[in-house]
Amino acid sequence: TRTYINTHFYISGGGSASVPTTPSTPTGGCPTPIAYSRPLTVGLSGADVTWLQQVLSTMPDIYPQKITSGYFGELTKAAVGAFQIKQGIVSGVAQVGYGGVGPLTYAKLLAMCPK
Repeated sequence: TRTYINTHFYISGGGSASVPTTPSTPTGGCPTPIAYSRPLTVGLSGADVTWLQQVLSTMPDIYPQKITSGYFGELTKAAVGAFQIKQGIVSGVAQVGYGGVGPLTYAKLLAMCPK
């Protein structure tokens, strides 16, 4: 179970990660991609959370609030969870990893934006 969690939701090997600079939003609506640097969960803030919220904001069925505050709160968690269910990453709210962004969720979010 721990291996599954690390593989699908968190950075393996531990270590600290730096917060990237604030992403910009091109006219297409998707923000400029930034490198995955840490798992994102409730209570975190930073440019990577802003990027996440900007991507989610391009999906009105997932994140109609379109709040890009840079703070990962319950609305962001719910939007990430809805995205994960829609993409088949998790099966429901009770599954470990629901609402958090690890490498797999990040990769699926990145794939949602055109290159």
